[in-house]
Amino acid sequence: MDPNGLADPYCKVKLVPETNSKSRRKTKIVHKCLDPEWNEELVIAFDAAHDQDKRLHIEVWDWDMTSANDFMGAFSFGISELLKIEADGWYKLLSKEESEFYNVPIELSEKSLQRLSEIEEQLESEIDGSTVEKLSNFSVSSSTDSSSFTKDDFDFLKVIGRGSFGKVLLAEIKQTKELVAIKILKKDVVVQDDDVECVKTERNVLCLSHKPPFLTIVHSTFQTLERLFFVMEYVSGGDLMYHIQHEHKFKEPQACFYSAEIALALIYLHSKEIIYRDLKLDNVMLNAQGHVKLTDFGMCKGRVAKAIQKTLF
Repeated sequence: MDPNGLADPYCKVKLVPETNSKSRRKTKIVHKCLDPEWNEELVIAFDAAHDQDKRLHIEVWDWDMTSANDFMGAFSFGISELLKIEADGWYKLLSKEESEFYNVPIELSEKSLQRLSEIEEQLESEIDGSTVEKLSNFSVSSSTDSSSFTKDDFDFLKVIGRGSFGKVLLAEIKQTKELVAIKILKKDVVVQDDDVECVKTERNVLCLSHKPPFLTIVHSTFQTLERLFFVMEYVSGGDLMYHIQHEHKFKEPQACFYSAEIALALIYLHSKEIIYRDLKLDNVMLNAQGHVKLTDFGMCKGRVAKAIQKTLF
């Protein structure tokens, strides 16, 4: 506040990381006010192909004629996040460093509360214990359950990962148009490399119920005479190896954020007496909202959940 007990606030809006000044916009100054309403429409053009990984950064400043403008706080939203659901509500003003990575809602609107309820219901249905039971009875050749999948249920779009195990394809479910990642393993390669137990272990860990949101979710598994298919959620944010190479090093708040979510995922696995032995940057993915998703559970050891006893072969 100024000496008169008021402020002259205005907002700066930009895409971060910045590539040019065209991604910046600024509101008018509301003079001598502690409860400003700008009601302005600021338009920022962005490239859908290249800017989805960026964040919309909003700063609040206090204009001052006699000294440097005072920074009052900021917050930010992921572009990919905003494309899915609009932001509507009250948000806490954060420090400059924190605001590049987070926003903290402090009061949700009625619309946001309704959307949050829908998301919670969706998550509950995805991790419900009955899902494991359905998967345990799944067979591509004999099942007539409407929730079953075959290769013909998908449009395969492109290869998004390769390895000695096989490959991962981005696919679209024809009926719902939902994007999924499908890991495809050749049975003869699995047998030849003596990886049968690793594949069984990965499937059992993926199908554990009531997992925290920081472990990859599997939708279903099925097989043909020659191949095994793991239909998993599509994690679109890339892995930490890509991000560390792009940013060179993480800032402390960002590193703490990732570490906390990884720790929560490991605590859950340890509670199930499972040791995750392949923790590396390549296996820590980020979803569209920037949250951690651990992948690749073939190297796990310990008492893996016994909910699914059916063999893969």
